[in-house]
Amino acid sequence: MPKIAIIIITYNHEQDIEHCLQSVSAANYPSADLAVFVRDNASGDHTPELLKQLAPRLPGQIKVTLSQQNTGFAGGNNREYNQAKAWGAEFVFLLNPDAALSPNCLHILVEAMAQYP
Repeated sequence: MPKIAIIIITYNHEQDIEHCLQSVSAANYPSADLAVFVRDNASGDHTPELLKQLAPRLPGQIKVTLSQQNTGFAGGNNREYNQAKAWGAEFVFLLNPDAALSPNCLHILVEAMAQYP
């Protein structure tokens, strides 16, 4: 399977991020080929603390960066994209923290990319 990196940029999403990360962890995709890069953009709520608690408890490769400044959506994605490519990602999937994946979402996207390169 191709290596997929999921990038999630958070800012004050303590109400959403746990559900989002649980849906990613439940995705029907080989864990060796999936990495999640979460960047918190200097949230003022409890999102950073929650991320520190959640990341070690969830299966898979979850890398959390707690930024001291808000670099915005584009800035955060650019920084995490570089990390994803260094990890070896063939595909990069941007996921909003208030969204959730269906279990077969990544397989469907990979099939679509293979069929319509």
